[in-house]
Amino acid sequence: MKEFEKKLVELLNSESMEDGSDTPGFILANYMIGCLKSFNEAVYAREVWYSRIPTESNYPNEIINDTKTDIS
Repeated sequence: MKEFEKKLVELLNSESMEDGSDTPGFILANYMIGCLKSFNEAVYAREVWYSRIPTESNYPNEIINDTKTDIS
């Protein structure tokens, strides 16, 4: 993930996306990566809810192992 984070920071900075909020690019990148992780966890929980059990082939290990969502 570090390479993606680095590229995202470079993109945000090169497009001056931090100007609107006066927030450093690395903080924006961390926020955006957190949003992506949260969305992936929500999709995973939805799939479990509908008994479409996610597998390692369509979800990264980190999502399957880190998801602590109680859907009971």
